[in-house]
Amino acid sequence: MLQSLLRNDTTERLLQDIVDGLHELEQRSDASSWEKAARYVAGYDDLRQQPDFEGSRGQVLTRKINKRLRAVADQQGKKLPRASFLSNARTLANVWEQIFTVNRKLPYDHYMRIAICALPRDQKESLREWAEREQPTEAALRQTIRSAVDAHRGLHWPDFPLKVSNFWKFDSPHDNNNYGGIHPEVVANLLFWFTEPGDVVIDPMAGSGVLADTLTKYRFFRENYEAEGSGPRHALMSDVAPMRDDIMQADAADAPPCDKAIAKFAIVDPPYLRIADDKQYQNIGDNLDQWLNTLGKIIANTVSCLRPGGAIAVITDDLLRKNEHEPIAFHVTRLIRKAGLVPCATIYNHTPNFLFSMGPAQMKGARIARLLVNGCKIIQVARLSGSC
Repeated sequence: MLQSLLRNDTTERLLQDIVDGLHELEQRSDASSWEKAARYVAGYDDLRQQPDFEGSRGQVLTRKINKRLRAVADQQGKKLPRASFLSNARTLANVWEQIFTVNRKLPYDHYMRIAICALPRDQKESLREWAEREQPTEAALRQTIRSAVDAHRGLHWPDFPLKVSNFWKFDSPHDNNNYGGIHPEVVANLLFWFTEPGDVVIDPMAGSGVLADTLTKYRFFRENYEAEGSGPRHALMSDVAPMRDDIMQADAADAPPCDKAIAKFAIVDPPYLRIADDKQYQNIGDNLDQWLNTLGKIIANTVSCLRPGGAIAVITDDLLRKNEHEPIAFHVTRLIRKAGLVPCATIYNHTPNFLFSMGPAQMKGARIARLLVNGCKIIQVARLSGSC
């Protein structure tokens, strides 16, 4: 008799603990459905071992437990999640772990369900208002939901596609004319992998200023963003013909573009030789030999601006010119070593830019000559000798 009473008391205590826990979560505006499901499942697993529920399985067991929970809550005037939630709480809790440990990319409707279940009420309302105001694309909405859910779980990632291999392809569009074909997400990834918060980054051939715009575009490079490695970097940009006020006028082929030993990282993105119109670039060379000679001076002068342990990324593009393939990246590797640098990484960035510069005649010539036209930028990263 006493043993039976003790068992019954244990059941009532477990029921009370679940009711108290769920009631507390219901009162909190920042509580998510995932938290409620986890609290329910923890108590459910304890209750199913009690004699009161022995012999019951599946939906019958769930109905019995939920009926007892509702009775305790009603007696005390406490609030529980809706009945349909309690019926599906165990499935919800299991799906949560599967979503974030097995799959990183899910169908769009899954993300909507995650937002509904994972975010507290105030964040869901803010997300809805943002979506109605901005009318984002499906991809942008998916990324925003993902970021909000991760942040609620205490996980913070860069707010740009982070690449972990040496092949970089970015799906989001950008205006090639603004930045000479270089994608801001290329710059963002270079900064992620090769700089730290507070580092000075120089761009001696700044063009339209993609470096500074990248630092402004992404929250990862701002104060108070919580992702590991995030924080401001400081851009020093120069160009022979500055296009905006924050770009200094300097010719890196003649002299260092900034003070010596000041920067941790440099991005050199020179104008490329083109095959479509045989375009010549002022101050960079009228032919391949002149172009490489000038680029060698630019690399050497830029390297003098690096601090110990500093690195440089040179962005080039192999090309087809007059029915001959020129392995520009190979020549650049020689220039890098001549400047006292040790190559650390070679990155391939898929881009259709080179194909855009070819007319039908050049395309036909490439096919006849059986020459493969390059469809990627080649980014070579090298550090000062002794710092790799």
